[in-house]
Amino acid sequence: MSANKLYITMIVLLGACALIAGCGDETVAPPVAEEAPILPPQNFVSEAQSASVILTWDANTQGHLLGYNVYRSDGGQLDVITLLTPTPITETTYEDFTVVQGAGYRYRVTSVSRIHKESQHVMVDAVVHEPGAGIEGKGKQIKF
Repeated sequence: MSANKLYITMIVLLGACALIAGCGDETVAPPVAEEAPILPPQNFVSEAQSASVILTWDANTQGHLLGYNVYRSDGGQLDVITLLTPTPITETTYEDFTVVQGAGYRYRVTSVSRIHKESQHVMVDAVVHEPGAGIEGKGKQIKF
């Protein structure tokens, strides 16, 4: 077989293969179901203890909830936000034992969906007082 005939035969075979396989047709991927937006937690409250801060909130009842992320800013550096929960937690309570007496903190919590989308955050402030200071250590959700 000469080189020209071999070349033409290969082109014809490749063209036939493309027609059979649907090459050249626009293939559209099936639509992916959109997930409803995940809602933020509600009724976020802090309670400062002498050596910790206890955070609580109402459960998100959406079916696509994976869990919650908890963040903290130190009183002097509110623009520096630290994630306290490396993976979303499923509980509606979190206790922060890494606090210092006399220091103020701002906490944020978000709901996280199964596809790892986060809700808007809600915030609460807490000040850790010395034991017996006679100061109320509860904080309520900050509204914007």
